[in-house]
Amino acid sequence: GGGTGGWGRRAPRKAARCVSKDTARTQGRRKSQNQHRNKPSERLGAVRALAEGPAAAQAEAPGAAASPQRQHALDGEIERLAALRGRVVAAGGDAEARLAALAADPAAKAFFARNSGADAACAEVCRHEGAAAECALRAVAAAGQGHVLDSANASPSALSGELEDWVALADKMRRVDVFYDALGGIVGYQLEALQQIRASETLERLTLLEEQDVAAAQSAHEGETTYYEPEGVDLAADESVAFRTAMDGLRALPSMAEIYPLGGAGDRLGLRDEATGEPLPVALLPYAGRSLLEGLVRDLTAREWLYFKCFGEQHVTPVAVMTSDAKGNSRRVTDLCEKAGWFGRGRQSFRLFEQPMVPVVDAEAGRWMASGALKAVMKPGGHGVIWKLASDDGVFDWLIEGQGRQAAIVRQISNPMAAVRTTLLSLAGVGASGRKPFGFASCDRAVGAAEGVNVLVERRDSSGGYSYGISNVEYTEFEKLGITDKPDANGKSRFPANTNVLYVDLPAVSSAARGGLAGGAFPGMIINLKKQIGFYDEIAHTERSVRGGRLECTMQNVADFLMERSERRLGPGERGDHGPFVLFNQRRFVTSSAKKQRPPGETKHLHQTPDGSFRDLQANAADMLQGAGVDLPPARSDEDYLVRGPSASVLFHPALGPLWEVVRQKVRGGRLGEGSELRLEIAEASVVDLDLEGSLLVEADSPLGTARGEDGAMVFDDSSCGRVILEGVTVRNAGVDWEHEGTQPWAARHRRKEMCSIELRGDSAFVARGVTFAGEAQFVVPEGMVMTVTQPDAEGELIVSTRKLEAEDRWRWDYTTTDDDVTLTLATAVNTSGVVA
Repeated sequence: GGGTGGWGRRAPRKAARCVSKDTARTQGRRKSQNQHRNKPSERLGAVRALAEGPAAAQAEAPGAAASPQRQHALDGEIERLAALRGRVVAAGGDAEARLAALAADPAAKAFFARNSGADAACAEVCRHEGAAAECALRAVAAAGQGHVLDSANASPSALSGELEDWVALADKMRRVDVFYDALGGIVGYQLEALQQIRASETLERLTLLEEQDVAAAQSAHEGETTYYEPEGVDLAADESVAFRTAMDGLRALPSMAEIYPLGGAGDRLGLRDEATGEPLPVALLPYAGRSLLEGLVRDLTAREWLYFKCFGEQHVTPVAVMTSDAKGNSRRVTDLCEKAGWFGRGRQSFRLFEQPMVPVVDAEAGRWMASGALKAVMKPGGHGVIWKLASDDGVFDWLIEGQGRQAAIVRQISNPMAAVRTTLLSLAGVGASGRKPFGFASCDRAVGAAEGVNVLVERRDSSGGYSYGISNVEYTEFEKLGITDKPDANGKSRFPANTNVLYVDLPAVSSAARGGLAGGAFPGMIINLKKQIGFYDEIAHTERSVRGGRLECTMQNVADFLMERSERRLGPGERGDHGPFVLFNQRRFVTSSAKKQRPPGETKHLHQTPDGSFRDLQANAADMLQGAGVDLPPARSDEDYLVRGPSASVLFHPALGPLWEVVRQKVRGGRLGEGSELRLEIAEASVVDLDLEGSLLVEADSPLGTARGEDGAMVFDDSSCGRVILEGVTVRNAGVDWEHEGTQPWAARHRRKEMCSIELRGDSAFVARGVTFAGEAQFVVPEGMVMTVTQPDAEGELIVSTRKLEAEDRWRWDYTTTDDDVTLTLATAVNTSGVVA
């Protein structure tokens, strides 16, 4: 693996390490307990936890200890499904052969013998939809879930209306059957779910050893897995390292793609359409004045603008978006993109692909939940399905062959913070320059937080060699893996947070996704059975809540299949150079999610709420401006913030930077008063010594250029865009009414008493020096014009003049970069200070 050279490193600390017991001995003990798992090919998920590494399939303990009778029943059903799965897999893609294998199963025979209507319905579906659809329905019965099909009392006809319900169910089940083909389709899905439920009751704990015990344990057992605290580049430790790696990432931009998993249901956010009351997906949350999805795309566009300014070339990064059918996610995301004109990037730069919905099982017996006749309760199958889905749907081929991309950044929709400072650019820089297969952006983590952790994995194989790399362990697995979540010397958890901000080498992960069950097709399979699943029971006409879950994969655990081998055992300081890597940064420069609704009246716990995320966003903005010599009021307490808003609200177009080193040369000096609001929707700006009390809004409708390509995609042009110069300007107005019930800071939904607004249409410019804007003021600069505001008398009236833009008015910032710095110069004939310090 590529080394990190002279980059800053996070030194390994002496602390407890988690070491698994000997795999062979553990399997032997469990074999005697579970005779149905005596064939390695049938030990699908729970056993792989020891055989394949730290993040293989585990399950959440259902709670109370299971009775011997229930365990016996689960064992018998697992044994039956394992045998059936073998026959289904042997049939391969031949639908007729699969149907024959399913028909021969005693449970399926018994069900259809008792339910002739369901039998006839399946045959009718086959006539209309084909053998694959019938195969999926019959697999439901063979998987022991015939109750989902029990609603048919007679054969439906094409005119009865009921056939549509059967076809709808068949379509959903066919997708599950096809997607999980390597598992054995629906039968394999159910088998895996039951094995995980059963394993949660029998899985032996791993041993937590102190550092001095690791060597002794390692020599005593072969085939074991050891977890260490991860080693990697720490951006927070050295700003020069952060900038240098960011420039590596910027240079790699032409070979990069972006991947957004948007398929989650986002139940905890409680987001609803204000007009219809329909539930909405997380992607549509109106955060900081626009949807979360638009925010992610704007961050990407800003990095492309930075590349354009530094190297003179525009590159449009392809974006792959995984959606789902939950809450109309796919339809709504598509509508959002179309209404936004594909965010000025062109339809051809996006690829949307939909993840399958999967059945939800109860925690007691793995029985599928049903909300009504022919209606299984279904949820998205977890973001880990993204790799196999991208392979099956040709997304990897589109990115690698069609778009010529080598790697990608993965961002989750609920985390708008990852683009702050250099995090994303540095992640790409370390990954690309080191030719890494995979990478994690990580940060500190509070003890006991409901977050997965990054660990450094060391595996010893039977030949005496070792494999290394960074991976993820979900917080739900700590107890079973024997991981004790204790604080370090600074009071934070010894294991840093996995944020699911990822670097992905596309060929490497594509290869893993095609690896089937033994490869990375279904990484990190888990079932979390602690949650209550709510749904409306159409038969009983009542709301129900049942403890259960669905089989999920975790996208980050594909790293388990990308480890790098070493012939010798590596020591501290060496391990982090091998295989998947980790990059550290300050927490609010990496993650602050908006994934759950703040309960009414809650004022202390803002973590993972839009309110808390926006508070972190404002803390970052304050840090950035204070570094440029801007005086800001002190931050408010959580309680005060919720009542009166932030002490100062600052929002700006990410292309103003996105690097703070760039922003601090465009905006410098001056002050923002208590409760003030500054919004800069512009990229070409020079704001020097601004004195603001109240609201100032500057908005250019063409901040990156006025030209458009044939497909509607924007063409970057810093000689034809909106631009503004504000030097020594004072703004005084009543600003935002922060205590108004209609004001929602995190949504940038403000009720203002007064404001000063500057609107720039197309290619235009606004210049004001040494003036005071008092009270309500609005300036609109037409296309092709420059507006100048002067005030000869400090107490007198403003003089506003508008004329046609000339060459000297079309100033721009020129960027000069080195590995250690970026310097901005105003290229213009206007009387300015030139090079910015």
